[in-house]
Amino acid sequence: MSVEPGVVPSTARAACRPGDRGSATVLVIAAIGVVLTCLLGALALLSAVTASHRARAVADLAALAGAGVLLDPLDARSACAVAASVASANRGHLTSCAESGDEVTVSVTVTPSWPGLPAANARARAGPEGFVPRSPRAGFGGTSGLAGRFVRMSEPTTFELSGHAGRLHAQRWPEPEQRRYVALLCHGYGEHIGRYGFVADRLRADGAIVYGLDHVGHGRSEGERVLIDDFDKVVDDFRLLHKQAEAENPDLPVVLIGHSMGGMIAARYGGLHGAELACLVLSAPVLGHWDVIDGLLSGEIEPTPLDPSTLSRDPAVGAAYEADPLVWHGPFKRSTLQAFHTELDRINKGPALDDVTAIWLHGKADQLVPYAATQEGWRVIADEGDHAQSYPGARHEIFNEINKLDVLRDVTRFINQFV
Repeated sequence: MSVEPGVVPSTARAACRPGDRGSATVLVIAAIGVVLTCLLGALALLSAVTASHRARAVADLAALAGAGVLLDPLDARSACAVAASVASANRGHLTSCAESGDEVTVSVTVTPSWPGLPAANARARAGPEGFVPRSPRAGFGGTSGLAGRFVRMSEPTTFELSGHAGRLHAQRWPEPEQRRYVALLCHGYGEHIGRYGFVADRLRADGAIVYGLDHVGHGRSEGERVLIDDFDKVVDDFRLLHKQAEAENPDLPVVLIGHSMGGMIAARYGGLHGAELACLVLSAPVLGHWDVIDGLLSGEIEPTPLDPSTLSRDPAVGAAYEADPLVWHGPFKRSTLQAFHTELDRINKGPALDDVTAIWLHGKADQLVPYAATQEGWRVIADEGDHAQSYPGARHEIFNEINKLDVLRDVTRFINQFV
């Protein structure tokens, strides 16, 4: 076929029709649209994932900050207010906050940077029992399973003292940065000083160098288990600890904190040696008369273990007590009961707490050492300037109760009046 110069063949003209050129343009635009849609979707997904991760991180930070307030006996701020402030500073919003004993549980939301997406939610809990992150599986817009707990528990060093019936296991907790006073801890019947780590750390936060020992027949000390034939000998044993702490810290005042049977020992110690103490703290002490003694001495002593639910409203306290191999889980010894009776008579006859200012702290729901009986004994030995504080609903171990931080704040505030 001949083609005249300057004339386009008909087949070529057909291939270059305007409709074909428009179809190609549409295909290109469609392809660009698909790419943009995928890109925007990816960016939205990235924004959602980022918001979810940030919500979990903000929840953890807020819970830890709130728990830190509860664990500091000198910090009077609201734990939830601090948690809200931390959440806000990290571009989150605190939607709920609850305090339970020494734990804080928070829920937070974080708004994704991509508009139109729902908020990411997360929940976290923090307290003093070790940082244990749980599975962070949480879908976008769901609730995080991450929960934080952290430890401030310090490890004490141990040493031995020669008591009236053999070797006594004693402990000294690490010195705080600012040494202000010495605190002596006196534990209760059937237990051991190792159960007082939390109390020791709260006192250390207040500037205390903390000492304690296991009484004869208790914990890691020598002697027949829970057999005490004369509590004045135990008072003499405790004086060895006092003198050791005093020799190591001659420039510091000394306070004595006793719980339950340890409160009875501390009350006797305060009557005999109160002038050497800056102040005295009695937690649920056995004072006045203890009906348990008369009831058990009047008949056969049954091998009935202590009901752990009477210790605290926190069920974990009772469970730990039952599982503790250093705790005595058997019956009272008759000689020990008679020694209780003798020591209470001595305390009631004096000397009273004339040379040291004391505070008595007690749970109103204490079934082991009832409040009313101790109150009678307190009235006998207390001086005009002594103090008393009760806690409605609290059971026997107020240092292990769900309101233990409030109790320990009361302890440190009292101590700070005298050191």
